Amino acid sequence: MMWSPLILWLSLASLGVAVLCPDGHICNGGTSCCQLPGGRPGCCLFSLEVQKSLPMVRTGSLNEISDNLCPNMAPCPPEYSCVQTPAGSYSCCPLAEAVSCSDGNHCCPRGFQCSADGRSCLEHSDSSAVHAVICPDEESECPSDSTCCRMPDHSWGCCPMPQAVCCEDNQHCCPHNTLCDMAHGRCKSAGEDKPMWTKYPAKKRVPMVNVADRAMRVKCNDGASCPDGTTCCQMHDLKYGCCPIPNAICCSDHQHCCPPGTKCDLGHGKCTSETGATPLLKKSPALEPLITKAWPLKRTVQDVKCDDTSTCPDKSTCCQLASGEWGCCPEKEAVCCSDHMHCCPNGYTCDVAQGRCRQGENTVSFFTKTPARVKEATDSDDVPCDDTSSCPDGNTCC
Repeated sequence: MMWSPLILWLSLASLGVAVLCPDGHICNGGTSCCQLPGGRPGCCLFSLEVQKSLPMVRTGSLNEISDNLCPNMAPCPPEYSCVQTPAGSYSCCPLAEAVSCSDGNHCCPRGFQCSADGRSCLEHSDSSAVHAVICPDEESECPSDSTCCRMPDHSWGCCPMPQAVCCEDNQHCCPHNTLCDMAHGRCKSAGEDKPMWTKYPAKKRVPMVNVADRAMRVKCNDGASCPDGTTCCQMHDLKYGCCPIPNAICCSDHQHCCPPGTKCDLGHGKCTSETGATPLLKKSPALEPLITKAWPLKRTVQDVKCDDTSTCPDKSTCCQLASGEWGCCPEKEAVCCSDHMHCCPNGYTCDVAQGRCRQGENTVSFFTKTPARVKEATDSDDVPCDDTSSCPDGNTCC
């Protein structure tokens, strides 16, 4: 019987034997050869669950109109995710959340890592290895191994590399230990200059374990739910499970599913279509219905109080204007600049001479303050219910 290199590596690793990987490096017992973030070879702790990787398609190759655009504005089919390959280009993977393999032609579900040859997906035994980069506003996030940078509209965007340098035009970024040469559109370094990278919008964070999170999940017929971007499919026990892609085809064996536009070929363990075949996808258990008691509504949006008569909107900062009155900086815990006109994000310093906010080599544009709201004598207050709840004026707490 011929053993594939992948199965041989896993079998030796499970026995505590050192493994020689294809690139020549050695993994000690209990680990396996794997592809680390960025395409580097390495050693990882894995369980023995192995899936075949899925083939990716090039962006725009299916010639269909789609709003699912990659950062380079090339389209992917609606049910696919846009994945950046180690070469820096983008391809389309038939999974809601995926990672590219080192060959740039295959992909694996997020939470898995590619085998050294890119043909298989190995489930990582430590799910905490996959995490997001939280941006300073604590409301936006970027993928692992990326950097949060400001966008032209002052929202947060993502530079697709770790510890990147955010360029002052708020549109581009450069690799670590390089400088943004805005005049020539290049990233300057002691060695070879490199092209600038374009940022893409950050994703708004979704709470992972509360009732609001479940409201954004896919509801199944029995009251259970699946993560957003997946499909509810019945399991053997008639309960519902989750297929890891949207609008999936649920197979009749109640264990597997296939991408939309394909058919379940259970005899051969494939999802077939006119363009080819891909491996069957495995379902996971759905989240059981959550039963909760009703709780009083609490105010989550509160004005920022500057003094007894002046307030600024929620998640802004009070800063004095040149007139001595209060103004509002549209950033939480902002730095008020000495010119009494501008402000900067928390962690930055005001470079009034250059008209920029500076944090080391990174600079962003000034924020302009707006006048604070002054409470008039005719203004009315909310009706307090208790220490944490209130109703609008003219209403009654119940």
